Amino acid sequence: DFFDVAKYPTGKFEITSVADGRVEGNLTLKGVTKNVTFPATITVTDNDVTIVAESFKIDRTQWGVNFNSESMTDLAADSVISNNIVIKFVVKATR
Repeated sequence: DFFDVAKYPTGKFEITSVADGRVEGNLTLKGVTKNVTFPATITVTDNDVTIVAESFKIDRTQWGVNFNSESMTDLAADSVISNNIVIKFVVKATR
């Protein structure tokens, strides 16, 4: 229900910029693409690049993830799920 994985089996994040401890890119969920920027620790060695994202929040409703959204006024208070999703990840790329 949340991400409709039968119709949208994958999400995607495409990095567009890495600078000054911030990563910017295009996050695609449920066929909707939005630009996001978040703080990260970027480590570059002779062999690889590692990006460790700090926790950051996105408003899931901007990607059409509306299941039991807190912005839906007809839900009972105990059925509401926060609109914010917390994301944190580590990416390691070998040169």
